[in-house]
Amino acid sequence: MRVQTRGALIGLIHTRCLTMRDGVRDDVAAVTLVSSDTDNAENLSWLFQESWAQMAELLVGIAMLWNQLRWWCLTPLVIVFCGLLFVA
Repeated sequence: MRVQTRGALIGLIHTRCLTMRDGVRDDVAAVTLVSSDTDNAENLSWLFQESWAQMAELLVGIAMLWNQLRWWCLTPLVIVFCGLLFVA
């Protein structure tokens, strides 16, 4: 996913730089766009991918605990939420 995102963004930035009016283009701005903005968008796509994957992992884990422990399967969630309340 990171390679696809980086390739698409660099292609879009390259196209934009080629279609700008003459005299408006700044070589330093193009390098800045390619490096920092592309990295930020790449990290955002990775974060989105990890978020839904970890949510699915949590649901599968709770379902497996439910089969063994029934209502006690919610104990890890209670511990995590209490920890978040006291840390914040």
